[in-house]
Amino acid sequence: MKVVIFGTGMYYRNRRAYIDNKTEIVAFIDSNINKIGRKIDGIMVYSPEKISSLEYDVVILCSIHATAMRRQLILLGVDEAKIQNWWMYYGKTRVGIINILNFNYLSEARGKKLLLISHSIDYSGAPMALLYAAMALRGKGFEVAIAAPKADRAYIDEFGDRRITFLEIPSLPYINEEDMYFFGQFDYIIVNTLLMIYSAYILKKTLRVVLWVHESVRELFVRSVSEYEELADEEKYIDINACAVSGVSANMCGEYYPGLIKRIIPYGIPDKNASYISESNSKMVFAVIGNICSFKGQDIFVEAVNIMKTEYRNKARFIVVGKCEDDCFKKKIEALNIRFGSVEFCGELNQAQIDELYSTVDVVVCPSRVDSLPIAITEAMMRSKICVVSDVTGSCDYIDNGINGYIFKTEDSEELSNIMENIINGEGIVDNIRECARKTYEKYFSMEAFAVNLLNILEK
Repeated sequence: MKVVIFGTGMYYRNRRAYIDNKTEIVAFIDSNINKIGRKIDGIMVYSPEKISSLEYDVVILCSIHATAMRRQLILLGVDEAKIQNWWMYYGKTRVGIINILNFNYLSEARGKKLLLISHSIDYSGAPMALLYAAMALRGKGFEVAIAAPKADRAYIDEFGDRRITFLEIPSLPYINEEDMYFFGQFDYIIVNTLLMIYSAYILKKTLRVVLWVHESVRELFVRSVSEYEELADEEKYIDINACAVSGVSANMCGEYYPGLIKRIIPYGIPDKNASYISESNSKMVFAVIGNICSFKGQDIFVEAVNIMKTEYRNKARFIVVGKCEDDCFKKKIEALNIRFGSVEFCGELNQAQIDELYSTVDVVVCPSRVDSLPIAITEAMMRSKICVVSDVTGSCDYIDNGINGYIFKTEDSEELSNIMENIINGEGIVDNIRECARKTYEKYFSMEAFAVNLLNILEK
């Protein structure tokens, strides 16, 4: 297949290794005048106006601005049927590939079959919430599989023995008629995250499907609207049985897909520890747990530690845990930390290591600039930890400030610093907050409550 690739920036560079070996790139086109006339990967870059002089089968759009690119090409006379977004090209070249990553428990299935589809199988929040959904419904007699276009092998090694079948299906979210024989074996399908909405749109035509939206970052909604132009019409998505993990996510979704979200379904997590164990004669430990990137706000936490009074800073340890998603942002927070060097960076940990870490942590901080329902905070409540969250997180819906946790205004590192100082100075008060945090978990986030909510939405 001969293709022209529209877009030569980071979007393309991050994906060029995944171009199928049967695909021949005959040319690049780009609107950047500084790139026109140059070669990239040995192939000439032309202006979009030259498209009519090129011979090709498909134009692949490699940009988050795919909608504008498509319109530009159509105005230039390109047949719309020959224009494909990257995800559609990638999916079409990998149709029919289904890799079983552990054991095919479905072959032994006797109960109802449930498939859970996600954008990835890894340790980040939404895939972990989906794993807990699988565990909750396994407990109700379902035979469960989780599928995604990519998977973390360490994750599979850790959770692959839970009688849940893990599948890698590279073509997702693209689904064509050839795939339907596979998906048709399931009684129910839960599609996890807005990034996979196209799968929900295709599958809901013939199967019982629920879309569970977790996103709250605006850029992800902009990307979804651009990449899934077919769903711009409300009539195409309005009958999807969709729910959101929190009010934060539902409100953001409403701006881009009005009427899509029908109800809120918070996740549940397994009960691993019902009591807080105090470590005597040790420093109080504050931890931020989550991928390192701007919207998670680790820089706000580091700045809060920096402006803390020395006497309090010396009484505590400060830890940041998570995979780096943005090297430039990590360099920024490391530069902030040079002032006192008080914050320790632990890198990415698997779930077993995080469970061990929690035994040493007293306070979990979520300084996010936006966050649907941070799983680290819910896990902290489950473990009777003190929780401190910014006021733009979904967790705020479950926290009474000063009763079962603390809330500070987003971006306000000074207010966060004051709260942490008060926690260090207020042992008698914080014991009550730990107890109330635990009760919040039991009321809203237990696996039993989660299973009931999931069963109700599946039957709608």
